Amino acid sequence: ICTTTAQTTYKKKTLEERSAKFTKEITDYVSNVTPEQNTALLEINKNVTRQFDSLKAMQLESDEYKSAARNVFKTRDAAVKLVLDAKQYDEFLMLQAEKRDAAFKKKNEANKAALTEDAPKAPAKTYRKKFVKEADAPIVDSLKQ
Repeated sequence: ICTTTAQTTYKKKTLEERSAKFTKEITDYVSNVTPEQNTALLEINKNVTRQFDSLKAMQLESDEYKSAARNVFKTRDAAVKLVLDAKQYDEFLMLQAEKRDAAFKKKNEANKAALTEDAPKAPAKTYRKKFVKEADAPIVDSLKQ
């Protein structure tokens, strides 16, 4: 599939190309990956890529897609944990956290750029840590004040 814009033609990458890219990201970040681990990671990434291709083809609603994507990532993480040793898996989790942080930052910057001076500003969101139980929320809120 090719997409053409005014100046550039984009060719959709194949499943193998996308899987190899994700595998390279992991092996570049995680230390001492053996050839056997590299092969296993490539197969895991091929499965993940196939699953995401299927999800996109299903044209799910946003909430359904997010839920399905979370399940794909949980399955991937479990498979990666079996392939890598403990230190390598911790490095893999750090890579995922960095990617998540970068995506969150990019999304926030895009949202800020979309706001103009004339547009009303939305109230700032507050995020609670996962470990704070709802029953403890009033206590935590009172400590913040």
